[in-house]
Amino acid sequence: MNKSPLAAKLKQTRRQHQMTQETLAKRLNINHKTYANYEGGVAEPSIETLKKLAALYHISLDELLSAEGSATFSGEDVELLTLIKGNPTMATLFRDMNKMTPTELATVMKMLSSLTDEK
Repeated sequence: MNKSPLAAKLKQTRRQHQMTQETLAKRLNINHKTYANYEGGVAEPSIETLKKLAALYHISLDELLSAEGSATFSGEDVELLTLIKGNPTMATLFRDMNKMTPTELATVMKMLSSLTDEK
């Protein structure tokens, strides 16, 4: 079976960052076999998983998908990216959140929700 350009790009990028499939799967909070299927061209990652990969590698989604051609973003995606890029505090917040475990993220989301509900 021919691998998709995305599968090849995922493998290449992971190797450039000197990570194993297993380590990367743990960072993404997915099964090792699931990630192996992405690199093997058997399955394709969701947009959320692609976003997590781009964040882990500190590259844009465009760069991650470059082997696939040009990526398209919804208006909401562009608005969010513009907001983050234009606000250093937001950018720092998102970078810090990227390093958190799912449990830590859930705690932060509860705290944010309680703050916004008070207004």
